[in-house]
Amino acid sequence: MGAKRTPCWAIALALLVYPAGLSLRKTAQLLARHGIAVAHTTVWYWIQTLAGKLVVCTGPLPRRLVVDETWVKVGGRDCWIYAAIDPDTG
Repeated sequence: MGAKRTPCWAIALALLVYPAGLSLRKTAQLLARHGIAVAHTTVWYWIQTLAGKLVVCTGPLPRRLVVDETWVKVGGRDCWIYAAIDPDTG
C-alpha cells in the first residue's frame, strides 16, 4: 500500500500557525485534532521546503483586496490556488 498524502489544506494550516507562534509539536497536535496525524519533524520539513517560496505581507493591510481562485491538479492531487492583489498598488 502506498503512502497516504497529506491534504493541501493541512499543510497550509501548518504554514500559517507555526509562524504565528505555535511550536512544531503543538502544530502537529493541532493537525491531529483535525484528523491529520503527522510528526513534528514532518511539519519542520514542510516549513524548510515551502516557507522560502511563500510571500508574506509584513506591512499594513490594504484597505481592500481582490481575490481570485482556480482549481488545478498537481502531481495527481486536486488543489485550489488563491491569489490576492491590492487594486490600488497592484
